[in-house]
Amino acid sequence: MAKDCGTARCDGLRLSKFSSRLEICWRARDIHPWDRNRPLERRAALFVEQSLADTEGVITRLFDSLPQLVVIDLAVREPESEENMLAGTVLRSAWMSSRRLLSVQMRLREQGVDYRLAGSSFEPLGADRSIA
Repeated sequence: MAKDCGTARCDGLRLSKFSSRLEICWRARDIHPWDRNRPLERRAALFVEQSLADTEGVITRLFDSLPQLVVIDLAVREPESEENMLAGTVLRSAWMSSRRLLSVQMRLREQGVDYRLAGSSFEPLGADRSIA
C-alpha cells in the first residue's frame, strides 16, 4: 500500500534549513496621564524612556514565547502620525548576545534597532526605515 503524504511529495526531500521571521509594527503609547503636567522636556524624556523599554519588552516577549522565531522586523510609530521613531531587524543571536549590556539604549542598538534622538526627543526615521 502506498504511503499517504497528503499534498506534499514523498520523494525523500529533507529540510536542511528553516527560518521563521516576524514583521511587526505598532504605535507607541503616550506617557502616563499623571506625567502630562510635567515640563515639556521632562515629558519628552519620559516618552523616550518608556518607548525604548516597551520595544525591548516586545522583543523579549516574542523571542521568549516563540522559540522557533529567528528574526523580528519591527517599526514603532509616533502615537499621532505615521512616522517611524524606531525600526530595525533583530536576530535572535543579537538579542541573546546583547543581554549583557546595562543600558536599554545600547542593547537595542546592538540588536539592530535604529532610532535618532534630538536632545530628549525622538526624530522621525523617515521613509527609508519602514517595514509597512
